Amino acid sequence: MARTLISAKPTMTAMLPTILLLAVAVGCGGNKTGDVSGIVTFQGKPMPGGFINFYTVTADGKITNQKSSLIGDDGTYSVTKVPIGDVKITVQAPPGALQENMTEKGGMPKRLPPPVNLPLQYQSVEQTDLKYTVTPGKQTHDIELK
Repeated sequence: MARTLISAKPTMTAMLPTILLLAVAVGCGGNKTGDVSGIVTFQGKPMPGGFINFYTVTADGKITNQKSSLIGDDGTYSVTKVPIGDVKITVQAPPGALQENMTEKGGMPKRLPPPVNLPLQYQSVEQTDLKYTVTPGKQTHDIELK
């Protein structure tokens, strides 16, 4: 008795469910972060440096993620890979310039006063009123401090 082996060549129709399942599995991960950039101004002028921080905060106030970036001398910033969703934002002013050949007690370099004096509300995650909803991909969010 001779047996005939039938070649089992998969057809595109037969493979379609597998292809769709793989596409869904890979696509479900999606981009769960956003890249946020913009300009920080204080009293109508570009912020001359400093830091910007994006915090993901739970309903009970627990910080679950923080992303930070320098603010350029022209007020521009760019924070990458910020988790999507609602965030609180804080801003820290740049430190004052170092004074040449001058030290504080203990040998620390002496600095001039900071170029801007930001209100405390912008510097504290508990007090800030700066909020933003991050979406997937690149986006622009300018921040005006008063």
